[in-house]
Amino acid sequence: MKAFANGIESVLDDYLNNITELERRYLNNPSQSLMFIYQKLQEYEPLALYLAKLIRGIRIQKLHGC
Repeated sequence: MKAFANGIESVLDDYLNNITELERRYLNNPSQSLMFIYQKLQEYEPLALYLAKLIRGIRIQKLHGC
């Protein structure tokens, strides 16, 4: 379970770094368009959908261990 959680965290590192960068950019320039932020985050939609499906499958099947 810990290895799985570490894998999820590793996959999400780029996403979290992007969120931090977008927040920094917005704080430095509050007039920045929300559409710009939306478009940047939309790149991660396939990843988010895949992870949600993967986790839902694990929960439904009550998978654990090797």
